[in-house]
Amino acid sequence: MIKYVEKYHSHLYYLVGFICFALFLIQRIPGCSLKIGTASPILLLPMVMVAACFLREWAGFWVGFLSGVALDTVGNGSAIFHTVTFILFGVSFGLLFRFLLNRNIKSVVLAGMIGSFVFCFLRWFFLSLLAKDASAG
Repeated sequence: MIKYVEKYHSHLYYLVGFICFALFLIQRIPGCSLKIGTASPILLLPMVMVAACFLREWAGFWVGFLSGVALDTVGNGSAIFHTVTFILFGVSFGLLFRFLLNRNIKSVVLAGMIGSFVFCFLRWFFLSLLAKDASAG
C-alpha cells in the first residue's frame, strides 16, 4: 500500500478531498443524511482516521483541519470544537499507526470504533455538560 501511495501521491490527495467533500454533502443535505431518530453520524471522522493511517500524520492534520472547519462553519454553536478534535485525531492516529501499529484493515476498524467512541464522549462532555454548567452559573 505504501508503494502505491508514493507512486500516485498527488492523485490520492485529490481522491481524498473529493471523498471528504462528498461525505460532507451527504451529511449536511437534509434527506440524504443517515439519521436514526435525532442521532446523526459524523461521516468525516472515519475519513480523517483513514487519511491519517494510510497517508501519515500530515495528511491527517490537513484532512482533519479542513473537515473540522467545514463542520464548524455550518454547525450551530460548536465554535472550533470539530476543528480541534479532528486535528488531534488526525495527528494522533497518524503517529499511532506510524510508530506502533501496522496498517491493516482490522487495526484501522478497531481504532475507528475507539476513536468514534472517544469523539462522542468528548462532544457530550464539552458541548452538553459544560454548556449546562456555564448556563447554570
